[in-house]
Amino acid sequence: MLDTRSPNKLSAYFTIVVIWLCMACGFVVSLESVMPNNGYIHDNAAIRDSVVRLAKNMQRYYIYYKNFDEDAAVDYLNGLNNYIAREGGTAQNTPVVDIFGREVESDADYVDRGDVKTQINEENENFSLLSAKVPYPEELYSADYSELEDPSERRKLLSEALENYRNVENYLSAMHDLHFYLYDKRMGICIATNTEDIFDEKYYDYVEMSDNIFDEAFNGEALNLSFAKQNYICLISLPVAGLSQSMTDEINYTYRLYTVNKVISSMYLPVIFYVTGIILLLYILLNKRSELVSFRERIFGYYMQLPLTLKIISFIIIVMYFYRRMLYRNYTLSYLAASVNITGIAFRVLSAAAAFVIVIMGFEHVIKYFRRILCLNDEPEARLAESFLRDMSIAAKANEQLVMCFNVIIIVMWILPLFPLVLYASNAPAINAVFALCIYCLYCLVLWIVFKYINNTSKLKYYIREMANGNISVIPEEKGAFSKPINNLNHVNEGLRANLEEMIKSERLKTELITNVSHDLKTPLTSIINYLALLKALDIKDEQAKEYIDIANDKAKRLNVLIQDLFEASKLNSGQMKLEKMPSDVVSLLRQTLGELDYKITQSGIEFRVELPEHPIIINMDGQRMWRVFDNLLTNILKYSPKGTRGYINLQEFEEKVVITFKNISNYPLDFNGAELFERFKRGDVSRSTDGSGLGLSIAKSIVELHGGTLEIVIDGDLFKTIVTLYKEE
Repeated sequence: MLDTRSPNKLSAYFTIVVIWLCMACGFVVSLESVMPNNGYIHDNAAIRDSVVRLAKNMQRYYIYYKNFDEDAAVDYLNGLNNYIAREGGTAQNTPVVDIFGREVESDADYVDRGDVKTQINEENENFSLLSAKVPYPEELYSADYSELEDPSERRKLLSEALENYRNVENYLSAMHDLHFYLYDKRMGICIATNTEDIFDEKYYDYVEMSDNIFDEAFNGEALNLSFAKQNYICLISLPVAGLSQSMTDEINYTYRLYTVNKVISSMYLPVIFYVTGIILLLYILLNKRSELVSFRERIFGYYMQLPLTLKIISFIIIVMYFYRRMLYRNYTLSYLAASVNITGIAFRVLSAAAAFVIVIMGFEHVIKYFRRILCLNDEPEARLAESFLRDMSIAAKANEQLVMCFNVIIIVMWILPLFPLVLYASNAPAINAVFALCIYCLYCLVLWIVFKYINNTSKLKYYIREMANGNISVIPEEKGAFSKPINNLNHVNEGLRANLEEMIKSERLKTELITNVSHDLKTPLTSIINYLALLKALDIKDEQAKEYIDIANDKAKRLNVLIQDLFEASKLNSGQMKLEKMPSDVVSLLRQTLGELDYKITQSGIEFRVELPEHPIIINMDGQRMWRVFDNLLTNILKYSPKGTRGYINLQEFEEKVVITFKNISNYPLDFNGAELFERFKRGDVSRSTDGSGLGLSIAKSIVELHGGTLEIVIDGDLFKTIVTLYKEE
């Protein structure tokens, strides 16, 4: 069996497009206004310009040059040339050309003056300059040569006047597309005409000089007013016979324009389009509703991908544009059809079709927002705002005031052009509105690129600084342009975090191993110590056996201390040790520790200098754990100081903290960094000949840090200084 689903779907889509175009065509033609038939001269710009140009040349010839004698001017110019030659100048042979650049009575080279419009503008400009300098051209050849102040300047002006006169005369004599009739009311005669009988001949259209198309200013006053002052009646007609091909084409174009406008502006054409579209729509609804729904969802999906700003702007511009078109209708479509401008017609229809879809989608979008306002989060602007706030937060953390100011400027630069853009696009032609929207989109794209580059650079610097400070938390993954350096840094960061987690895991396993081993050794070691105690209680006569028992007992006790230290150190490192804090007097605790070690201090031969305040200093601490810290530090002084030296203990109270300093002279050379002594199993006695586990300082440091304080070691030669800082809590 043949699969007819795809062809049916294609035909349904084609029918939907036809419906869409029918509705657009109906809307476009409904905006076309009925063109008033004012005649060929008024309704055709090219014919109107030709009529006005003829009137201007008639004004030059029959008013400005009314009293100008060409023969007298030529004789005077020749005499002036001879006079200038006799007086030491050079005779001038001035070429005369017509308005199209063709030389008249001269062998000078031909000069191309461009298109007809340019020729008209140059002609008007040259004549305006001449008429401004010489109000009455007949005066140029009336003065005696010897009376002239500047004969060369007079020769130049007369040459220009003569050239302009001949150009106008040639133009009028060659005019066949337009017929004119000039009548003098005072004399009651016809002054000039270029036809046998203008009143009896057939014509397409005619105008009198009083018509408003002659209100144009020329030679210092309105064109029609200059004829009225001379009591002239001037008629200009567009004859049926004897027209040039270009004028015939203009006549045919105007006639075609009238016919096309009559069809397009009729009330029946939009009705035909609308009815056709409705019939096809009913057919689709009855037979292929699923294809219509699929087509609508696909178009709406494309529409939803557009930025919200662009959707709002385009919706407002289209509504304002067509509202203005409905208020102020014109004949644009008629002009396009009369000129057979298929591209222009297609662009207008497709623009209306696109606008039709945007308006419908816009209304559906608004309804969707009213139903579920949270769908705004799906818009690109929402994600952009979220990204902007995140970047501003990072810039604030990085103390990047310049980047924060720049981000605010970017937002202002994005919003400011919106109002003038909507105002311009809603009043401009469709092609200009689309071009303005494209320029704005390009402008926003440039702003976005600059925004992303600067903010990603700022974030990259911030993340690098955070990593340098030891903060290797997760770096958010970036997408889009300029995100690769940050993502690469994130890969490095992930590698560091993985290594760190592996180190932490290894350290945890080591701690657990030590804890488990310490626990497993503690029970049998306790039994060994107990059995050694029982052996010592027996009356053993053998002195050597008693000595062995004493040595074994001492080693067992030392091993027990080591195991207890290991167990306590592992609990501190794993975070399992809990402090039982309570307000305690740190001065009394330090005195108590010194009292308990008094017998050892006496036996050591070390003199202690203790400086403690008399008043109590209350700190929230775990007394038992802090006693262990003081005991370890004092025991180190007794263990590693030579006899006959002094040990110093000083307690200073500040507003927010208490600083306790322990100082002594070392019995061993201190050729290492003090921070190394905080490492587990590190001892100042490199030979390890003294008692101790090498865990005392590490345990003391951990306990002090659990209290929120610090423990520092300062080595200056043989001087060993330990500084404990404890902070008071409110």
